[in-house]
Amino acid sequence: MRVLALVLCVFLISACGKNTDPILLGFVGGTSGRVADLGVAGRNGVMLAVEQQNAAGGIHGRLVELLVQDDGQETEQARAAVNHLLEAGVIAIVGPMTSGVAVDVVELANAARVPLIAPTVTTKALAGLDDYFLRVVAPTSHNAGVMADFVYFDEHVRRIATVYDMTNRAYAESWLDDFSNAFVEHGGEQPTREAFVSGPDADFGAIMERLLATEPDAIGLISNSVDAAVLLKELRLRAPGLTVFTSEWAGTERLVELAGRYAEGVYAPQYLDRDSTQPAYLAFRDAYVARFGQEPGFAGMLAYDAARMTLAAIADSRNPRDVRDTILRTARYPGVQYPIYINQFGDGANTTYITQIRGGQFRVVR
Repeated sequence: MRVLALVLCVFLISACGKNTDPILLGFVGGTSGRVADLGVAGRNGVMLAVEQQNAAGGIHGRLVELLVQDDGQETEQARAAVNHLLEAGVIAIVGPMTSGVAVDVVELANAARVPLIAPTVTTKALAGLDDYFLRVVAPTSHNAGVMADFVYFDEHVRRIATVYDMTNRAYAESWLDDFSNAFVEHGGEQPTREAFVSGPDADFGAIMERLLATEPDAIGLISNSVDAAVLLKELRLRAPGLTVFTSEWAGTERLVELAGRYAEGVYAPQYLDRDSTQPAYLAFRDAYVARFGQEPGFAGMLAYDAARMTLAAIADSRNPRDVRDTILRTARYPGVQYPIYINQFGDGANTTYITQIRGGQFRVVR
């Protein structure tokens, strides 16, 4: 009887000593407003990864609790959102989804020594730094350079007029500078670059008139999907046959939905091949569509990859606060379409697909 009591006592002590509190993971992204498609898809991708992790037993017997904050794609709201997550005790934050917000909040993550793992942030302003900002994609020079090669060599474009959105300045200027440098180095010309501020006061018709007055061979749109759709309509009414390309920011399903027939023929660099038959991608896509009733797009896929990488690093860390160092040390994680490589500064690498909208679908052309 004494032996049984002793065994029971030891068992209870052991059980009481085991931490069963949930692991707190944060997400921050723009999930409200007229251009929330990127943030909503990102949030959904992270939710799916967390739900799958918990369905498999969590991490070392502990469930993962996801705390979601809307950054509103505005500086003060973004800073408040990140501070809220830090005060709640998250050990990592997946997000933000835009470069402008990342630049606004990175100092908060650095001060708290809590990593931001960004799915879609590409500004070169955060490249090559020893900090707590990490990302699963490359800086803008990669995608912008691939697009510059394509329009110059494949489409034989020599003069490009571009318009870019200053509300995400850290991204738009970074992408456009990298594109322009590569395009001009090939021998191309950029007769004009016009900035605008996204919102109801933007006169897209007048902007397009000024761009077309420079007699370009092509128009480049560096904006969110909503504004790109309006710009496309204004362009097609004036120059229906002109070559048009966007940056990856606009390359969401929302662009096709809003622009309709005006989007036909538009080129966009992409992080994913929507027609991929890879088993890992098909399993992810099917699960995402079943859960949320819509296509994941590049934002959903990259957020899912970023979340899975983060969860794997949490599982592999001896201390929950070692997540950043674990990711940097491991350096390679599986993605649903291609591996994720992280360099010593936390900058990722990605495959770039050049797509064209055909029949309302993004089709890979290179």
